[in-house]
Amino acid sequence: MRLLFPLSLSLFLFACSEPQKADTQTTEQADYSSSFEQDIEDRKAQLEQSIQEAEERVAKKIEESKAKFEEKVESAQQAFEEQIDLSQVDFEGGIDASKESIEKNLEKGEKWLEKELKGSEDELKDKLKKLDNLLSGKD
Repeated sequence: MRLLFPLSLSLFLFACSEPQKADTQTTEQADYSSSFEQDIEDRKAQLEQSIQEAEERVAKKIEESKAKFEEKVESAQQAFEEQIDLSQVDFEGGIDASKESIEKNLEKGEKWLEKELKGSEDELKDKLKKLDNLLSGKD
């Protein structure tokens, strides 16, 4: 019995001290768990922020690309509008104007040629008269 009492007391003390270790472990586990959860929350916040920044960069790139595309479309549209539309060109009017110009030049040429021929004819008649007068003996 003597031996039993110290052994019982030791077991009792040991049993009483065990829950304290369990409480300490639970507290440490809780601290570790809350630290782990906080770390997870921090990483989650960082990921969300990174995703948001990436979305903003993508949106900005899309806007820049859209602006460049619209500028190119506008430039192409303007170049297209500046080109001469063949359906608006009056080919018949141009041909008629050219025809009239050629006819006027032909008329002018004919008149000039007629005057030259008339002058040459008169000259030849005068020379023939002179030649005839010379041959007939008339001075």
